Amino acid sequence: MNQIHAFAERLIPLPVARVRAAVTDYAGVRRRILTPDFADYEVRPGPTVACVFQGQRCEFEVSTPRADTVVEADRHSSLVFTWTVDGTGDTTSVRLSLARDGANGPLGLLQRVTAPARLRLVLADLLANLAQASSGVAGGSPHSDRP
Repeated sequence: MNQIHAFAERLIPLPVARVRAAVTDYAGVRRRILTPDFADYEVRPGPTVACVFQGQRCEFEVSTPRADTVVEADRHSSLVFTWTVDGTGDTTSVRLSLARDGANGPLGLLQRVTAPARLRLVLADLLANLAQASSGVAGGSPHSDRP
């Protein structure tokens, strides 16, 4: 299998503690920042988050290996989201990365060429929505018109 990777980063003009709290607020903020790529979102004990991501049923186990990192690993596939939240003063840097196994052969080549760009848009939308939700400003996805 070949790995598919994508990431997005954003500076949010808020204290790091506030943004970290938003990233880990699965029942509130996180539900509100989801893009149309997510469906059937459900918070379960564990902490575990179940949803459908781009047509794939997922059950993410949440862990915090470091104070600045939240890892969401799907129990049924190789899909992993990693949130890294760091900053000083009133500015926070958030990096969101995604990794998953892709196909081999010609399909794998196509996935490695096309998937990262599409996934970067999804991750950038999540971060834009996080910035809005963290600051208390309502709003939609900046790429809500994308296919």
